[in-house]
Amino acid sequence: MKTVESTGAQPRRSSDPLLWGLAAVLTLGSLALPKFLQLQGDQTTELLVVESALALTGAALGCLRRERPWRWAVASFVAIAMRDAALTAGSTGLARGGYLAVVTYLIGHSGAYFLQVLPVLGGAILGSAMMGTSRD
Repeated sequence: MKTVESTGAQPRRSSDPLLWGLAAVLTLGSLALPKFLQLQGDQTTELLVVESALALTGAALGCLRRERPWRWAVASFVAIAMRDAALTAGSTGLARGGYLAVVTYLIGHSGAYFLQVLPVLGGAILGSAMMGTSRD
């Protein structure tokens, strides 16, 4: 069997891990946007700001990497779930219940996370469509 060194093939270098990290950072930034802007409105105003920022996050990532735009929603889902687990475990003592308690909590709230990443998915699909789906 030939090895990579003997064939001269180079492994494909991908910027995807960087973009997955960018998706997580932009998602967490979108969630913190109402506090950063110090909005004085009601909960609906905050929700509109957050969901609009999430849609723009998805659109930007969809424009940057057109292939498989659904993955930016997955990255946002993971970021939101991890943030929620960290905040909840720290404030309610959920971590004392062990691994099973945290997993049960995350499964119970996965529907809410899914609804929160729908704007990211829509934005990513639209951003991908705007840039065209043909490869250069």
